[in-house]
Amino acid sequence: MTTPCSATVSANASRRAGRCASWPRQAAAASSAGRVLREFERERAEERFREQLDALTPREEEILKLLATGESNREIGKRLFISEQTVKNHVASIFRKLQVNDRTKAALLAVKLGLGEKQRT
Repeated sequence: MTTPCSATVSANASRRAGRCASWPRQAAAASSAGRVLREFERERAEERFREQLDALTPREEEILKLLATGESNREIGKRLFISEQTVKNHVASIFRKLQVNDRTKAALLAVKLGLGEKQRT
């Protein structure tokens, strides 16, 4: 009867055992590398979003903040003393600059970057 520690264990089996023993270390290293890579990607995406926000005019940023709080175009227009159509024009420009195609994505991006806190009335 042979055991893993016996002298009759083949060289191949010994190498496999060595690889198996180092597997937890390799898995931990890969997991750490994956976390670092995901964090790097998240930071790059956030930096890209911040650059897109920098492209907004002050009025567009103001409208985006209100949009992120869930206000409708009509409510935004009343609050800012502009027409609903003007709000729609600004929203279309915001979508284009942020490279999104709906209010939800724009609002989520604004909240993620700290623009969508509920305003006190």
